[in-house]
Amino acid sequence: MRLRPARPDEADTLTGVAMAAKAHWGDDPAFLAGCLEVLRVDRSRMEIEPHVVAEQDGEVVGFYSVQLDGDPAVLDKLYVLPAEMGRGVGRALWAHMVAALRARDLRAVTLDADPHALPFYTRMGARQIGEAVSEVDPARRLPRMRFDLT
Repeated sequence: MRLRPARPDEADTLTGVAMAAKAHWGDDPAFLAGCLEVLRVDRSRMEIEPHVVAEQDGEVVGFYSVQLDGDPAVLDKLYVLPAEMGRGVGRALWAHMVAALRARDLRAVTLDADPHALPFYTRMGARQIGEAVSEVDPARRLPRMRFDLT
């Protein structure tokens, strides 16, 4: 597996990875349809925010993106194709992100986790600090997580 910066022409591929990962958990099709706009990877943001892909045999199998507007940074997306879940791709992406943010001397990163991904982020060392309202379904609450980089 190789980690590398994402290219703007891969925006649709990354959106597909995010949607496949989200669909893996069996959420309602109407909810998933609503997720598309939230999960869509925007080419223009790729030019100003770090987007890193995990590539296996020439295929994108996962990625992350980070917003660097302040400290803490915000993990915007971290998704892995379902067939690659549990094989270290997410862990490798997380470790890469942590190292990159530490190199920028940031103190922490926050994220709003999909409830299905809460065990992963907890294993990575993030802790829940509150809740956020889902952009797709206002009745759905997302665990707000923080990982200290220092």
